[in-house]
Amino acid sequence: PGGVFLDIGSGHGNFVLWAVMQGGFNESRGIEAVEERHRAALRKAQEVAEAEKKPVTLLMGDAREHLELIDGTQLVFWNNLCFASETSSLISKAFAERAAKGARLVTLAELEVSSLASLTMRRGEVLVEVDWREEGYLPYVYIR
Repeated sequence: PGGVFLDIGSGHGNFVLWAVMQGGFNESRGIEAVEERHRAALRKAQEVAEAEKKPVTLLMGDAREHLELIDGTQLVFWNNLCFASETSSLISKAFAERAAKGARLVTLAELEVSSLASLTMRRGEVLVEVDWREEGYLPYVYIR
């Protein structure tokens, strides 16, 4: 409980808002590249932020250009299924350097982190449900 949550590819903002409403986080951040999804998230976040009195930051843009969002995070969720390997390398390296000690990065696809000795990986124990396929994903969990 407490701490900072980040959703990379935050879509309509549901996970970002859940983090402050029910997930016990003190602050929640999200970044989304698609304008329509980002606008929908902003509409939802305005109501939640006023009710919860906790900081919610939603940015539209490229996660590679906003690595500062990783600073001090305790939990980062990243649906990394559609990202190039260069992007994966950049974001995993930033997580290893900038997230809080003991922080977790949860991804749907395995990362190539053999060069990042500061991260350990284990498989998640609960399927992450998604709306684009019947069966969920067993996530990868990277610990700083």
